[in-house]
Amino acid sequence: STPTFRWNALVATVPGGPFTYQIQIDDVATFVSPAQEATTTLANPLTYTATLLPNGRYLWRVRALNSYGAVGVWSVPRAFTVDADLPAVPVLLGPANGTNVTNRMLTLSWQAVPGTALYEIRLDTTTAFTQPAPPGTAAPAYRTLIPLSRGTYYWQVRALDAAGNASAWSAPWSFTVVAGITIA
Repeated sequence: STPTFRWNALVATVPGGPFTYQIQIDDVATFVSPAQEATTTLANPLTYTATLLPNGRYLWRVRALNSYGAVGVWSVPRAFTVDADLPAVPVLLGPANGTNVTNRMLTLSWQAVPGTALYEIRLDTTTAFTQPAPPGTAAPAYRTLIPLSRGTYYWQVRALDAAGNASAWSAPWSFTVVAGITIA
């Protein structure tokens, strides 16, 4: 919600340097009442970090000001979206926490989280989760790719939205693979 904007300097052959730059940020293409407007300093003329912006779609543009105060033309506006809301933490469904299972190719499942683009899964024999993570999935379920060995496993899930915001990890659940036959 506080993006940093960067742009290129004017070509050195343009008279009137050194230059500062004016930036406008608005949620309306006409920029009639910018949400933010600022002029950069000579110490750092090519970047601007916005103050807190609420979630939404915005446009920004920039123009140069020479050392005499004359302004250049505005750049072509560019769009961006602020989305700082974290998805909800997925609620695990099964296998139930602490259960014994005989299916070595089981499916882990959880409640779908609205707005989720991808779920990341951790599955390991310790709660340190040091093993490489399985591939992410868009569905609220993951079927193990290879048969699991006998033993206790821990798993947890987190949700990622289209903006890349990640929820917290769910609390880890465990299950134990006991003697049995894999059901394909």
